[in-house]
Amino acid sequence: MGLITQQTMRIFEQYRSDEPVEILDWTTNLTFETIGRIGFGYEFNLLTDRNQEQNPFIEAMGYCLKQAIQRVQ
Repeated sequence: MGLITQQTMRIFEQYRSDEPVEILDWTTNLTFETIGRIGFGYEFNLLTDRNQEQNPFIEAMGYCLKQAIQRVQ
Protein backbone atom coordinates (compact mmCIF):
# COMPACT_ATOMS: atom_id res chain seq x y z
CA MET A 1 0.00 0.00 0.00
CA GLY A 2 2.87 2.37 0.70
CA LEU A 3 4.14 2.05 -2.88
CA ILE A 4 0.67 2.75 -4.27
CA THR A 5 0.41 5.83 -2.05
CA GLN A 6 3.80 7.12 -3.20
CA GLN A 7 2.90 6.62 -6.86
CA THR A 8 -0.42 8.43 -6.37
CA MET A 9 1.34 11.34 -4.70
CA ARG A 10 3.82 11.56 -7.62
CA ILE A 11 0.90 11.74 -10.06
CA PHE A 12 -0.78 14.57 -8.15
CA GLU A 13 2.51 16.46 -7.88
CA GLN A 14 2.49 16.71 -11.69
CA TYR A 15 -0.54 19.02 -11.53
CA ARG A 16 -0.21 22.77 -11.07
CA SER A 17 -1.97 24.23 -8.02
CA ASP A 18 -4.56 25.99 -10.24
CA GLU A 19 -5.14 22.99 -12.53
CA PRO A 20 -8.34 20.94 -12.08
CA VAL A 21 -7.98 17.25 -11.22
CA GLU A 22 -10.55 14.61 -12.22
CA ILE A 23 -10.85 13.01 -8.80
CA LEU A 24 -13.39 10.40 -9.92
CA ASP A 25 -11.02 9.12 -12.61
CA TRP A 26 -8.06 9.00 -10.24
CA THR A 27 -9.96 7.31 -7.43
CA THR A 28 -11.13 4.71 -9.95
CA ASN A 29 -7.53 4.15 -11.07
CA LEU A 30 -6.36 3.96 -7.47
CA THR A 31 -9.10 1.47 -6.58
CA PHE A 32 -8.39 -0.85 -9.50
CA GLU A 33 -4.63 -0.65 -8.98
CA THR A 34 -5.06 -1.54 -5.30
CA ILE A 35 -7.42 -4.45 -6.01
CA GLY A 36 -5.20 -5.73 -8.82
CA ARG A 37 -1.98 -5.67 -6.83
CA ILE A 38 -3.20 -6.78 -3.44
CA GLY A 39 -5.92 -9.19 -4.53
CA PHE A 40 -4.42 -10.72 -7.64
CA GLY A 41 -0.74 -9.75 -7.86
CA TYR A 42 -1.41 -7.90 -11.13
CA GLU A 43 -0.33 -4.35 -11.93
CA PHE A 44 -2.51 -2.29 -14.26
CA ASN A 45 0.17 0.45 -14.26
CA LEU A 46 -2.52 3.09 -13.76
CA LEU A 47 -0.33 5.22 -11.50
CA THR A 48 2.82 5.63 -13.58
CA ASP A 49 1.98 8.73 -15.65
CA ARG A 50 -0.96 11.11 -15.61
CA ASN A 51 -1.15 11.18 -19.43
CA GLN A 52 -0.96 7.45 -20.08
CA GLU A 53 -3.63 5.66 -22.03
CA GLN A 54 -6.40 3.92 -20.12
CA ASN A 55 -6.01 0.18 -19.63
CA PRO A 56 -8.46 -1.78 -21.86
CA PHE A 57 -9.74 -3.74 -18.85
CA ILE A 58 -10.62 -0.52 -17.02
CA GLU A 59 -12.42 0.79 -20.10
CA ALA A 60 -14.40 -2.46 -20.32
CA MET A 61 -15.32 -2.32 -16.63
CA GLY A 62 -16.49 1.27 -17.03
CA TYR A 63 -18.67 0.25 -19.96
CA CYS A 64 -20.17 -2.66 -18.00
CA LEU A 65 -20.90 -0.46 -15.00
CA LYS A 66 -22.60 2.17 -17.18
CA GLN A 67 -24.71 -0.50 -18.83
CA ALA A 68 -25.73 -1.92 -15.46
CA ILE A 69 -26.77 1.52 -14.22
CA GLN A 70 -28.78 2.20 -17.39
CA ARG A 71 -30.60 -1.12 -17.09
CA VAL A 72 -31.48 -0.50 -13.45
CA GLN A 73 -32.90 2.91 -14.30
